[in-house]
Amino acid sequence: MSYDVTEMRLIREDLGSRIESETVASRCGVDAADVVSAIAKLKPGKHDGYAVLHSDHLINACKDLSVYISLLFSAMLVHGCASEDMSTNSIIPIPKGRTAEISASSKYQGIALSSIFGNVFDLVFLDKFNDSLTYTSVSDEGTLPLYVLWF
Repeated sequence: MSYDVTEMRLIREDLGSRIESETVASRCGVDAADVVSAIAKLKPGKHDGYAVLHSDHLINACKDLSVYISLLFSAMLVHGCASEDMSTNSIIPIPKGRTAEISASSKYQGIALSSIFGNVFDLVFLDKFNDSLTYTSVSDEGTLPLYVLWF
């Protein structure tokens, strides 16, 4: 198949400049400092209830781990996909109040224990895209906070 060499060169240069632009690099790239900052925001002693991973594992890990986590998160942002484990939650029933009758299921409320890696990714994402997020206090359903991403 034939093609115009000049046109192909212009396309390559345009793609190269887009890839090297600061916008793409800063938006899609997660560096180790981003991960270290997010890990510092984790509360110690928390676990995800699913993979038996505790926040202390990341808090007390060597700094080299943050490099590998940053590579994982960068790949997730570039390719637009994530492991199912990142969005898996465990629902734990908690009694409502100290004097709640524990025999009635209506006296319990559930809390969701999310993946520790998912929590770190959320913190990195919120820090990285904070300037592009618009927060409204009530969603369409009128219950949950809603974040909207604007580029």
